[in-house]
Amino acid sequence: MKKMIQDKSTVMIKRLVVILSILAGNDETKLHYLIPSLIPKPFLNNQRWNLMFLRVWHGRVRRELADEYEEFLVKRAVPDYSSVPGLKKIYFTRRNEGDVSHFLLVTVWESMDAMARFAGEDPSRAKYYPEDDRYLLEKEEHVEIYRVFYES
Repeated sequence: MKKMIQDKSTVMIKRLVVILSILAGNDETKLHYLIPSLIPKPFLNNQRWNLMFLRVWHGRVRRELADEYEEFLVKRAVPDYSSVPGLKKIYFTRRNEGDVSHFLLVTVWESMDAMARFAGEDPSRAKYYPEDDRYLLEKEEHVEIYRVFYES
């Protein structure tokens, strides 16, 4: 009997995912934003529903300002990110290329809701600080968001 109930629940969950997919316009980011609030917790604990997300931002700075910008990020951005519940990890990286330095900020979040607490209603929109105007060569409008589907 218990097995039959689990099978029915699994079928219901699969149907729910199809419905959510249609509602989200097959946009995986939107789909995974909806799933955690609608799927019962026991199913979320299943490895298949490991809902962790990466938020990746890229910026370019003139090489002569790169050390200063790096210091700014550590002093200003790290505490801001770290203050948000649901942030799991921060990787701030830098690559020098000629007279330009590329900064890649990769943050790991437990949910899209947690990411939205940091970035605002639309977590795919880049968040900037007033001081960024001094350093960045341009401001990219969006970040990239990836769903983590496997971790070891």
